[in-house]
Amino acid sequence: MFDKDYVVKGKHAHYIKFLNTNAKNSESEKYGKNAAIFPAAIDIYCVAPLIGVAYNRMPPVDNTSSETNNIHADAIIRRQRELDTAYRLVMLTERNSELSDDEKVTRAFRDDEIPEKLAANLDLFHAYFRGGIEWLFEQATEDATTQQDYLRRIVELVNQFSEDFGMTELNSDLFD
Repeated sequence: MFDKDYVVKGKHAHYIKFLNTNAKNSESEKYGKNAAIFPAAIDIYCVAPLIGVAYNRMPPVDNTSSETNNIHADAIIRRQRELDTAYRLVMLTERNSELSDDEKVTRAFRDDEIPEKLAANLDLFHAYFRGGIEWLFEQATEDATTQQDYLRRIVELVNQFSEDFGMTELNSDLFD
């Protein structure tokens, strides 16, 4: 399932480049330097779908610009176990379908063998992935222009996420 390159398009490609340490972002001057929150695009690919499903965000593919970001197959294959887990969690927890719990379990664990269902499920996974990217970008750039600002924003967003979902908060003194 997660064994080939994945190409992100439009504004979502730009957002990945902004959030990622290794990216070369042609439009980075718009928001200052890259936030460098994630070491690589594959890290965003593993985390963003979970954020997207948590906040129920599913934007469509953005085709308004020609910008792309390729997440390479070798990186995807190395993180296949994490991606499989993220995929299954998204399939089990998304709230937009009218599937029963049993149908969600079937979708998460049995539909991989049916090409049409797998394709539809991956489309859903990628919609939540784009939603998570948008949420991360919005959170990182709100009132932030320097690397220190981005780090503070990340602590704040982790704390917001923690508050929203009943988890332990991070101490913001770590970055002072």
